[in-house]
Amino acid sequence: MKMLTLFCLNDHQPIAFSRQPGNIPDVISVLNALRQLSVLGMDRPLLVLDGGFFSEDNILAFVHSHTKFLMRGQLDGKWIFPELQAIAPQIERPSNAWQDSPEMYCMTRRISHQFTYERQRTRGDVAKGSITVEEHRLYLHFILDTGRARLDTAVLMKEIQHVKQQLVNGVELSLLTKPERRIADRFLTQKTIRGRLSVTLNDKAIMDESRYYGYFVLVSNEKMDAFRALREYRLRELTEEGFRIDKQYNDAHITRSKTTGSLEGRFFCQFVAYGYEVFFQKELNRVKSSLAVPTGDPSHDSSETFKKEKALLNWLKGMSVAKLFDWFDAIQETTVNTNIGKARWKTETIERDRLFLTKLGVLRG
Repeated sequence: MKMLTLFCLNDHQPIAFSRQPGNIPDVISVLNALRQLSVLGMDRPLLVLDGGFFSEDNILAFVHSHTKFLMRGQLDGKWIFPELQAIAPQIERPSNAWQDSPEMYCMTRRISHQFTYERQRTRGDVAKGSITVEEHRLYLHFILDTGRARLDTAVLMKEIQHVKQQLVNGVELSLLTKPERRIADRFLTQKTIRGRLSVTLNDKAIMDESRYYGYFVLVSNEKMDAFRALREYRLRELTEEGFRIDKQYNDAHITRSKTTGSLEGRFFCQFVAYGYEVFFQKELNRVKSSLAVPTGDPSHDSSETFKKEKALLNWLKGMSVAKLFDWFDAIQETTVNTNIGKARWKTETIERDRLFLTKLGVLRG
């Protein structure tokens, strides 16, 4: 079985979940879940998908179902790489720099791609098993991360220099590892001059290899600029982090249940718990951003108050949501009602804890 959860990319809150059979393709599971969740009144939501969904068959399935998608593609595809070669000379123009991260450059190309597939059923004059060719409009959003390109190039050069030094030191080519021999064959030139081995770098081969470092592509059937596409795709990474937290802390790593009803109950509890967790993380970020910030109130804007809030901020920077829950799990309050009177006992809290709970709104200031 599979569980599919629909998230809102704006606030990362879960919206709904759907249980699907585990023996059907992922793309069909997603489309079935969207049909079930259409009762929520969503107007064709945009699906943001990772590279695991990238294939011409999956793209065609989304197109036929009129589903908007944004997924990571593969640059080595025969129909994508020529488009990359066309935009590469002009992508590093200043107007293509992303304002959120100026070392990244983005460009979009609109293409019409031909899809070829075999018909699964007879419809009209088209018989089952016949080959059909369709042309559909797609948008390719190319992104160049120059920082990543420099890092990957530096790693490649380090490996090449390491192999070169071994050969200069007299190590036989046959004694190198298979990856090292591949580097020597592609990026090094060996010549024997007057009985001495000369090893030089093959500049053209190295430049050809690293020319497209730092590039990746996002494929969509929805018209948008590359900056929006990159922003939407990066938001998906936060949802992926949420799945990791869900599996680790909300008992969603390996879900076992004896009945279908209890299984749905477990899914629902995990779904609600994740919603609370996301809300708490949002409130935690709000508290962090408010600490040691002048408000114009003389009773607050004092050196003593700032000292306490800075200490709290440094403590919170090293605490995850799970660690905070574990920390405050030790604080308990017990209330006893008797004929004599009412008594309340509470475990001790330190001043920093009380300040945090006040800022969070749990305690009154």
